[in-house]
Amino acid sequence: MEASKSEFRNQNDLAEPRRRKSNCLQLIILKPSVARAARAYTGLSHIGFAKLAGVAPRTISRLENEGNVSDKALAKILGAFTEKGIIWEYDQWGRMVGMKFPMQ
Repeated sequence: MEASKSEFRNQNDLAEPRRRKSNCLQLIILKPSVARAARAYTGLSHIGFAKLAGVAPRTISRLENEGNVSDKALAKILGAFTEKGIIWEYDQWGRMVGMKFPMQ
């Protein structure tokens, strides 16, 4: 039995398929609410986190509001989160399913 799109979104809170203008399917692996929570954990402002990640502050804002950034920017952002101690968890298919914050 195949799961519907709405069931997929409910089962995997951090991953959400989205159509790009080119009609190809893009997997959004970091929802805006999760990005906001992860940045809040780092204790950095939009500007401070953007400098750490090596992206423009507008990119961080776009990620946290729309969830839509380039693959290159997303890689930099995920790397910066990892540098700040956030541990990403993945399922057997490579989809992000959660994150852990080390004790401070």
